[in-house]
Amino acid sequence: MTAINSFKVYVFGEGISRTPTTGTTAGGASSAGVITLKKNTTLIQLLAQLGSLKNADLKNAYLLRGGQKLPIDFVQLVTRGDISQDIELAANDVIYIPDNYDQRIRVTGAVRTPVIVPFSEGMTALDAVLSAGGFTEFASQNSVVVVRKDGDTVKNIEVKLKDVMNGNINKNLFLQPGDIVMVHSNIF
Repeated sequence: MTAINSFKVYVFGEGISRTPTTGTTAGGASSAGVITLKKNTTLIQLLAQLGSLKNADLKNAYLLRGGQKLPIDFVQLVTRGDISQDIELAANDVIYIPDNYDQRIRVTGAVRTPVIVPFSEGMTALDAVLSAGGFTEFASQNSVVVVRKDGDTVKNIEVKLKDVMNGNINKNLFLQPGDIVMVHSNIF
C-alpha cells in the first residue's frame, strides 16, 4: 500500500537503463514506466534513481506537466550541474528521455571488436578505431572510410590512419555525431 502523500510520475523513452520491473518507488531501483514517489522529489533526484543516462539524448528530453512542455534544459541540468534547471516533480508529470543512437559513432570492418561508442567532442577517426580494440592483422590502415550524413546526402571521407600513426596527424579526421568508421581489409 502506498502512503497517502504518495504520487505517480511517468517516465518513458529508450535513453535510460532499465531494470526488469516496470513500476518502482523512490528509494529503490527505478525503471521506465510508472514511478510512485513517496516524498517530494526533484527532477535531478529522480534522474539519479533511473540508472545510467549514457545512452540518453538529453538535448531532446523533456518534461510534460498538464500537457505542456516545461522549459527545462536536461543537458544543462545533468551534464553541467545547473540546478536552476531542476524543479520539484508533481503528480502525473511525464518525463521523456529518448535514446541518442543517432549521436553515437559506429566502428566496423577490420577492427578487433566492432563497436558503437558514444560521441565525444574532439573524437577522431583514430580514437574510434582504438576504442574498437585497434586494427586486425588484415586491416588496410590507409583505407579507412568515414561515412557521414550531411542533410539528405551521404559523404564518404577517406582517412589514411597509417599515415596518422606514422606522425602525420593532419590526416586524422575529427568525427561528428552519427559517423560510421569503416576499416577495409587488405585484398590478398
